[in-house]
Amino acid sequence: MKYMYGIHKSAPVSDSQIIRDAQKLRIPANRLYELDSLQLLRIYRLQQLGYSNAAKQLHQPLQVMYFDEEGRLLSQHLNCHAVSFPDLRWNRHHSFLQFPPPGNSSADRILTLPLLQQMLRPLFCADTGHSKGSRYHVVLFWNKFMGRQSKRLVRLVQRNAAFHADNKIAIYYVNNDNYHSLKGLLQLQPEMLSSIDSVILQSSSIQGTDPAVILR
Repeated sequence: MKYMYGIHKSAPVSDSQIIRDAQKLRIPANRLYELDSLQLLRIYRLQQLGYSNAAKQLHQPLQVMYFDEEGRLLSQHLNCHAVSFPDLRWNRHHSFLQFPPPGNSSADRILTLPLLQQMLRPLFCADTGHSKGSRYHVVLFWNKFMGRQSKRLVRLVQRNAAFHADNKIAIYYVNNDNYHSLKGLLQLQPEMLSSIDSVILQSSSIQGTDPAVILR
């Protein structure tokens, strides 16, 4: 089934490989980020503290989130709710003719733009500046192992943003190959999971239950 969807096994990738794959998808260099693989530990802790819905959403390999200029989540699209065959169907009910496109999942208030920005690593510079003055911010998670499904989502989001360019939209293209590669490693070695909680609790930055603190 994965073969028919064009999905491959997740594997670690280098920065240079991410950049090459991004160029094939016509992703601007100053908008290219990587999801820090170490965030898996913090998201695991988020789940343990009862925020299981937010944790589950952050685990999805393909997704796109739309935020307003204040960083509030307006709509969210997850691959698990776009299931179809032989390709994921993101544009049900012609959602991507609108802006922002109505989500296929309930928007979790915990997930804010500032929170997500703490989890992203720019591949070119510390501050790209491309989002200044934007009215809307779009965070798109993509990867190599999802093959054409990644390409189709990137193209759909790009077309929608281009058609509604007067809305001053900033897109963050976030590669999560290494994140999901690490996730798979932890699943294969359950004994590693038992040590995660103790490692996290040693960090003074996440001693509370406030999600903004947990993911600081």
